[in-house]
Amino acid sequence: MSSLLVKGTAGNKMGDPLRGKSVLKFMLCNPEYSDMTVFAGVRQTPFKLHRAVMCIRSGFLKACCDSSSFKEGTTKAVYLAEIEPEVFKKVVLWLYEEDYKYTWTDGNEDLKLIQAAHLLKIESLRADTLNKLYSKCRHRFRKFEVPPKIAEELLGSFVKICQFCQETDLTILIYIMKELLSYVKVTPKMVLTGLTDGSFGKTFMAALVGAQSETGCSRCGLKMIGAGGERKRPCAGRAYKAKPDRIG
Repeated sequence: MSSLLVKGTAGNKMGDPLRGKSVLKFMLCNPEYSDMTVFAGVRQTPFKLHRAVMCIRSGFLKACCDSSSFKEGTTKAVYLAEIEPEVFKKVVLWLYEEDYKYTWTDGNEDLKLIQAAHLLKIESLRADTLNKLYSKCRHRFRKFEVPPKIAEELLGSFVKICQFCQETDLTILIYIMKELLSYVKVTPKMVLTGLTDGSFGKTFMAALVGAQSETGCSRCGLKMIGAGGERKRPCAGRAYKAKPDRIG
């Protein structure tokens, strides 16, 4: 693989070769050659970026910068008031480095990131976020005692996350739902209320049905649903027979 030699550029020693991801990281840290600006949030926090990186992964930004019908096509400035700066920063890090700092929350941060991926039309970011959420849920629910309130808030966020997902995400959504059902119980009354007020969409219901169809721990065979209908926690050493496919 040939290296890109950058000479006499700030932040890079004369003749230092830049390879692979380090090229994009160097570009991100040195906005000297940026050719577009994205203003995120209501306070319009500026991000000096590069169309070659942003537009090739984001269908929304590509449409903005390529079309003469939008002022962004001329000014190369895009305003995203709907996306908070901290959320957009994660989007940028993912686009340039294919990674971002993931922190365990009640699912609200995952929801914001998936909403941003939906708006910007970055399907692979949505899939990667779902995979990270599943990994964290599995780790936390297996290793630690999660407070019921946090588990319920996570379920609420997951319901909203499903609204921005597609049929291709169903496998990973079922795996996440299985983890949630080890801590929270979705009752028939909750389902009826959710269907009535529209909060339980078809994708969430498909994930719920898929998760509830497996009633035993795949490792020890212990029944996860008791005689009275209560759901038991799986054993600490459980492992699903198949990991969800990584999409994107």
